Amino acid sequence: MGLFSKKTLVCAHCGKEYQTRFAMGVKLCDECLSKKTELDSQVKGYASYSSTYFESIEEIEEIIGHRAGILEKYRKNDGISRAELKNASDNYKKLTDAQAEDVLVRAANSLVHTTIGAAYTDNFFALTQWEGVVVDAADVFAVAYTTSKKFKMDGQEVIICALFTNDPYVPAFTMVYTGKLGFFDFKKSSQGRQAIKEQFEAICPNLTYPVQDLADLNSQIVFGKEVKGNIDKNDMRSRIGEIMLGWGISNEKNMESAACPATAELLDQYGYILDYEIDTILKMDKMFNKNFWNKHIKRLSK
Repeated sequence: MGLFSKKTLVCAHCGKEYQTRFAMGVKLCDECLSKKTELDSQVKGYASYSSTYFESIEEIEEIIGHRAGILEKYRKNDGISRAELKNASDNYKKLTDAQAEDVLVRAANSLVHTTIGAAYTDNFFALTQWEGVVVDAADVFAVAYTTSKKFKMDGQEVIICALFTNDPYVPAFTMVYTGKLGFFDFKKSSQGRQAIKEQFEAICPNLTYPVQDLADLNSQIVFGKEVKGNIDKNDMRSRIGEIMLGWGISNEKNMESAACPATAELLDQYGYILDYEIDTILKMDKMFNKNFWNKHIKRLSK
């Protein structure tokens, strides 16, 4: 038999025998290899986040199922789709007051806030740097903040928020906020940090540590017997160190303020629209459109 003669192998996924001249890596028949290639495209963000190549179809399907479970848990049935919003925007002059306000109410129900690092609702986070990566707010067990080493704004503290989670695929990620520096503040915004504390205490129901400065959390991890979450102590310390230095997942040069188009489309399937998409669809950069929608926003705010 020649070096490149065909070999009979058993597919690692379906168990079917197949023939191939090359047997490198995971052993999959043509049908399962095609299936895996399609599934790989759905977990690109998870693979990039963890710098991992997922060899098993079962593992990939578990990740997809895990993400779908989070989004299905928080599916919005009282929101608005991008198509509905566009139709209302294109025909805004024909809308009655009641119709216009219904559009705005449903848009508010669908709205996903965005900041550098993640898009977020009261229930979940969609990471902006990694396509299609979603974390349940209920899985977050610690939140800590520190001053950005790279981002600077006059009169503001740029704050890096580090979130540590029990999600098996996303143990930690970072988000960026700003806080106004008061007269008695020295590089650290009391107002901004208090707002962050209140926000995450409200949306993360299973915190095992107080929302605090990252250096204080680090001290608790160093001197504690074990981490109060599903992260190994050494791994937790390593991640905190990287965040303090602005390396790894918290490298601010790589952090994005806008979600990937594929992430936006994924959110749309479950009734959500990113805040900047809503502004774009409603043409809030156009004077007449902006005036029309702002008039109704003011009516609803009374």
